[in-house]
Amino acid sequence: PTRWLIPMVVRYRDDDGVKEQRVLLSEAAANVPLSARGTIRWLTANAEAAGFYRCAYDETLLALLGGASAELAPAARLALVSDQWALVRAGVTTVGAFLDLLVRLASDSDHFVIDEIAGRLSALEYRHVSDDDRAPLRALVAQLFAPAARELGWPRAEAAQESDDVRLRRAAVLRAVVGLARVPEAIAEADSRYRALTKAGGGGALDPNLLDIVVAAAAREADTARFEDLVARARNEVDPAAKRRFLHALARVETPTLVARAIETALGDVVPMQDFTSYLSVLLGNRATREGAWSLIRDRWPEVRAKADSPMLLRRLVEGLGNLPERRHLEEVERFLADHPIDSAKQAAAQTLERMRTDVALRERLIPEVSAWLARPRP
Repeated sequence: PTRWLIPMVVRYRDDDGVKEQRVLLSEAAANVPLSARGTIRWLTANAEAAGFYRCAYDETLLALLGGASAELAPAARLALVSDQWALVRAGVTTVGAFLDLLVRLASDSDHFVIDEIAGRLSALEYRHVSDDDRAPLRALVAQLFAPAARELGWPRAEAAQESDDVRLRRAAVLRAVVGLARVPEAIAEADSRYRALTKAGGGGALDPNLLDIVVAAAAREADTARFEDLVARARNEVDPAAKRRFLHALARVETPTLVARAIETALGDVVPMQDFTSYLSVLLGNRATREGAWSLIRDRWPEVRAKADSPMLLRRLVEGLGNLPERRHLEEVERFLADHPIDSAKQAAAQTLERMRTDVALRERLIPEVSAWLARPRP
């Protein structure tokens, strides 16, 4: 069988400072002696994340890397998070070790790294925690990111002088505290910014990096008047990006009295054909609307299929079903796709079911692990 040669760049810090050692891995396993002096403070086996391979570190090395993250390039820190999550999915390491790493890295100053960490935590919050553990996980996210949110604050009038790095870091942090942790003070400020943005006669200026955060937060707790306002903006906005932002906001409502209306809106004229499947995907990814959206697809399939009247849209519709997280959803989707075969989406159906089987198995494995980790005492 073919065996790939793997060029590796090992970077580490010893008593002399940071060193690099290049290795060509040509066998299935090898011991690599390092030209180190004294104690090795940390070691990464993929400097700058330039190699196309995953790295599995033992607990000691992983803890050292987490503690020395400031000495790693942002790309290496991103790769560290990505590698550890891949190893969790593969069953090579525990989700507890992964969460320990995220806690160590949460004070990172790079917006890409913050977004990666928050994104992984968001995926865990949606799919891999029990209802009882959702509040403790959100509290942990608040604990991790609220200090940076307070430090950066919301933009002031003089924020025009800020660097792009500061703006993007603020947006990454606020996505975590507003959208994931649901910190009440941050949500209240987002609501205030939304009202200023949309007030009659033209609202206050808002950093474009914060638009999605503010509009989504405003939509989640919308009352009837705000829902009507969002509908009008989704209808009348001429800028395509803004139109899509307001449209998807309708699918993010969580107010119980508006859930059914948000779902029914999918088949109305507010949602154009080209945005139909993305709107359904947002509904299916919203815990408040997913059951009703899934029922809409099953119970009114002729209408749904007629509106998704192209091979591309049908493929995207099938792919959106992958947002349904539980085993019962998997079984229902399997039956539905068997009873309603879509010739133009056969590959999408096979891929979606494969992904759902993997995600469901992972969910069932991780829920008790995450629960045990959250119950652990922490300083």
